[in-house]
Amino acid sequence: MSDTNMLALAVETYQRLFPEIKQRIRKEPDLSPAKTQVVPIPRIDEILDMIQPLPPQTCLIGTCADGVPFLLNLTGMETGSLLVTGDPGCGKTHHLQVMAESTIHINSPHEVQIAVITRDPDEWASLLKKPGYSRHFSGVYGWFEQGATDLINQLVTLGESRGSGRHPGATVLLLVDDLPDIFEADYEIQNGLHWLLENGLFSGIRVAASMDARFCPTNPFWVDTFRTFLIGKIESDATAQSLGLDGVGSTKDLMPQVEFSAYTGENWSKYRLPVN
Repeated sequence: MSDTNMLALAVETYQRLFPEIKQRIRKEPDLSPAKTQVVPIPRIDEILDMIQPLPPQTCLIGTCADGVPFLLNLTGMETGSLLVTGDPGCGKTHHLQVMAESTIHINSPHEVQIAVITRDPDEWASLLKKPGYSRHFSGVYGWFEQGATDLINQLVTLGESRGSGRHPGATVLLLVDDLPDIFEADYEIQNGLHWLLENGLFSGIRVAASMDARFCPTNPFWVDTFRTFLIGKIESDATAQSLGLDGVGSTKDLMPQVEFSAYTGENWSKYRLPVN
């Protein structure tokens, strides 16, 4: 994984924080089970209120141990496609939803459009129902709906045309929940999604996907297209080690639905998901 990941994952965060937020930065606490304190989990809007002005073309990943917002540059090339992985129930879908909602808070519909392919579209219904949110979504589709195939084909066509200098426009954030479901999809959608994972970012199409960690080691054709891994709780040491992520440390201590770990260029850093 590239050492330059930190540049995109922490894009302009520290430089743009209010002075009073900077003063709150403390040494990272000892988060061992015996000493962990219950810290209220803030909402997305509360975290984003810390940053003025909000950097465009970004979304929120979470908050660091000291409370500093952890942002992703949606157009930054260093991070490539993102894979959110961990055990069932660790918070993978919630992580993707945080990215979606924070994108809506930060960007106008003309700046970023969001598309979702998921096993369960009902899990995304509450976001679509929030006032003004639907204008940011170009579609939320189940894996085996015709709309999912049409969406992939449209994005591949868009990516190819943008590669030729045509059809500039909004950045697209494609969120793929439960990626292993694609193993049962037809060749057309598999081929198109694989192309987007490898080439979409060159055309303003950012892909973030989730996958159960146990499926990662046996599916290198898909996993190798990702450059950045966001790791949730993985109880099995063997599964964690099989991911081949040197230095990730213990994943079994991460709090489900709350804590993930990401590589920041020098080491793996724990962060917390906000409430959406």
